[in-house]
Amino acid sequence: ILGKILRLTFEGKPVEQNPFRQDDDLTRGQNYVFAKGFRNPFGLWVEHGEVFVADNGPHIDRFLRVEGGGNYLWDGTDDSFNLRSEVLLVPNHGVVQMDRYPRDSNVLPEAFANMFFLTVPGNIARDPAPENRQPPTVLTIEYDLNNSALQGPAKEFLRFNGDYSQLLVGLAFGKDGLYFAPFDEDPTGTSGIYR
Repeated sequence: ILGKILRLTFEGKPVEQNPFRQDDDLTRGQNYVFAKGFRNPFGLWVEHGEVFVADNGPHIDRFLRVEGGGNYLWDGTDDSFNLRSEVLLVPNHGVVQMDRYPRDSNVLPEAFANMFFLTVPGNIARDPAPENRQPPTVLTIEYDLNNSALQGPAKEFLRFNGDYSQLLVGLAFGKDGLYFAPFDEDPTGTSGIYR
């Protein structure tokens, strides 16, 4: 089941409509597979039958729309990410979570109506060399669901500008804003959730 997106019921059973399902055997991994050919699908967004994923590669990441039964062709190389992607993130960002601006929300200006928001943890904690540092960031990707069409490249929405070790690990929309969570404490010893 590695490199796959799985779909199961709340009871832990394979969904009957799963495209690779053969029978009711709960021990057969194939019965749970919705799509295959991923390296490390980390960020996932599902609503009204639409499925999008951020797939992390060794040097390139990708954002893609996923269809049931699809093969997204990861073959162990960065080049394979070029084959079935909406957006390539070069160099890799290591997206850990994503959400989409809610259809009925008004907490951000109308310009954000078609946006996905992707959490990029950064590597300040992992790479002390200033020239290699990538700050924790929130990226946006504009995607028109009505026409299944990408509207532009990934853009930076929010960036961590501190000089201490930090990773950004969570992101979600609430009724009153976009919330995000860092992993490490700040210099005062505080760790919080921000809006």
